[in-house]
Amino acid sequence: MLRALSALVASAVTLAGSLSLAPAQAPAPPNTTTASLPPPRVVLLRDSLKRRAELQAQLAVLQKGLSSTPEPIPEEKARLEREAAAILESLESLESSLRLEITGVQDSETSTDKEVDLEKQLRQVVRPALDFLDDIMKQPRELDELRRSITRRDREIPQIERALTGLDTTMAEVAQDPDSAANSELHRKLDELASEYRRELDSRKAERISLQRRLDDVMSQRKGFGHYAARLWSRYVLERLLNLLLAILAFAGVLASLMWLHRWLGRRGFRRRFGISALLARVGDVFFYTLAALAALAAGFLVLWASGDWLLLTLGMLMVAGLALLSRRTLPHFYSQARLMLNLGPVREGERVTLRGLPWLVKRLHFQCELVNPSLTGGTLHLPLSELGDISSRAFSPRERWFPTEEGDWVELSDGTVGKVILQSPEAVQLLPVGGSFRTFPATDFLARSPRNLSHNFRVLSRFLLDLRHAPDATTSIPLALESAVRDAVATLLPPEQLLHLKADLSEVSPAGIEFLITADFTGAAAPHFSILPRVLRSACATAAFHHHWTIPYRQVVIVPGSESGTLDRG
Repeated sequence: MLRALSALVASAVTLAGSLSLAPAQAPAPPNTTTASLPPPRVVLLRDSLKRRAELQAQLAVLQKGLSSTPEPIPEEKARLEREAAAILESLESLESSLRLEITGVQDSETSTDKEVDLEKQLRQVVRPALDFLDDIMKQPRELDELRRSITRRDREIPQIERALTGLDTTMAEVAQDPDSAANSELHRKLDELASEYRRELDSRKAERISLQRRLDDVMSQRKGFGHYAARLWSRYVLERLLNLLLAILAFAGVLASLMWLHRWLGRRGFRRRFGISALLARVGDVFFYTLAALAALAAGFLVLWASGDWLLLTLGMLMVAGLALLSRRTLPHFYSQARLMLNLGPVREGERVTLRGLPWLVKRLHFQCELVNPSLTGGTLHLPLSELGDISSRAFSPRERWFPTEEGDWVELSDGTVGKVILQSPEAVQLLPVGGSFRTFPATDFLARSPRNLSHNFRVLSRFLLDLRHAPDATTSIPLALESAVRDAVATLLPPEQLLHLKADLSEVSPAGIEFLITADFTGAAAPHFSILPRVLRSACATAAFHHHWTIPYRQVVIVPGSESGTLDRG
C-alpha cells in the first residue's frame, strides 16, 4: 500500500514538473484531477512531499553513520539510534497524514479486522508522565554518560602513551643492531605500530577534548530542580487538578440539580394529586436516583473529555469499571437495600425496632434512615441503610413506652440507688441521688439495672414484731393503733393527699413473736422522700409500741455458770 502511494505521489510530482516545463504558447489541456483540488491542498501536498524527502535524507545520513567503519563510540551510537527512531516515527506520522489528505479516509477506518493494542493504548495514556520523567532524567543521564566516557578516555590515554614509550624503546634497540638489512621487516612493523598508536592517541585526546567541551556545555545549560518542579506543577499537576475540580463540580452540580428537582416535584404533591401508591413512588425514587447518578457520572466524564485529559478520563473509567466488577459480589447486598428502600424488607416505616439495646421508631427509610425515640433527649438517629439490614421491626401498641423513665422522674435501681433523672439520651442517663452527687450510667446499663419509676405512685413495706403475749389484740386494736401512728408520722413529713393507702395487717405468728406488715401507697409527688419513708414507718411503729406499753421481743445470750456453752433464751 505504501509503495503504491509512493508511486502515485511520484507520478503526480513528475506530471506537475512536466506541466511547468511546457511552452507558454501551447498550454497543456487542463488536468481535471488536479484542477478539481483547491490550490491550498496542492501546496500542502507539495510541502508534505518535500518534508518527507528531507526526513528520508536525514534518516539515510544517520543510518550511514551507524554503519560506518570504525564503529562509533557507544554514546554517539545511542544518540544516533534515538534520532533515527524519532525520524522514523515522524515519517510514519507524515505518511499517515499525507494519505488522509489525499484520500480523505483514515487508515483505521478501512481496516475492519484490526485488533486493539491495549499496551499501545496504555502507553499513550501514560506517555505524558513518561515524557516528563524522561525529560527530568535526561540531563543527569547525559552527564553521567559524559563523565564515564571522560574517565574511560583518561584511563586509555596513559595506556597508549606507555605503549608508545615501550615501542620507542624497542625501535631504539633495533636501530643499534648493525645488521639493518635483516631488520627491514621489523622496522616496517614497528613503523606501522607506531603510526597506529599515534593515530589512536590523537583520536582519544580529541575525543577527550570534545567530551569535556560537551560536559561544560551541558553543565552551563543545566536547569535546577525548581525549574522541573514548577513545570510539573504548572503543566501536569495544576492542569489536572483544575480538570479534576471541574469534573467534580460538574458531577456535584448535576447531582444536586437533580436532587433539587426531585424535592421540588415532591413538594408539588403530584403523588397525592394522581393517587400514586407508596410502593410505586418508592420504585420511582430508586430509578430516579440511579439515573441521577449515571447522569452525574456522564457530566464528569464529559468535562474530562472536553478538556482532553485522557489520563484522568481513562483512570475514571477504569475506576467505574472496577466498581462495576466489584458490584457483582455485592449484588445481594444491594438487592436487600433496595428491598428496604421499597419498604418491603424486614424493617419498615412506622414500626418499632431495637437497635443498640434501645427501642426506636422507624420514621423514614432512605439512603440515610431516620430513627426516633421521643423519650430521649437528642433521640434522633440518622443511619445509613446498610446498618438496618440485619435487624427486623415489628408493629407496636400505643401503650408501649419508649423508655421506662422521663427526665424529672425519680427511680430506684436494682442496686438500691435512688435518684432523680436529670438527663437521658441515647448514650447515657444521668441521676441526681439524694445528697447531690451525680451518677452517670450508659443507657443500656441503666436499663439492665431494672429501673423502678417512683414518679407514678409507689409502695413502701415495713415489718414490725411484737411479743406473743399480745396475741389477743393482734387482729383488733393493734393494727388500728399502728395505722394511726404511721398516718400521724407521715403527716409530719408529707401532705395527707400524698398518702393514697395505708394498711397494717397481721403477717405471721412464729416462736419469735407476732409480725405485722405495714403497707403504704404514695403518689409520685412523695418520691423525693422514698429513701426515708421506710425509716419513718418503723419509727412510727416503735413509738406506738412505747405509747401502748407493747413488748418488743429481742434475743439475749445468757451465760450459765458451769456450762461449756451459753444458751439462747427469750427475755
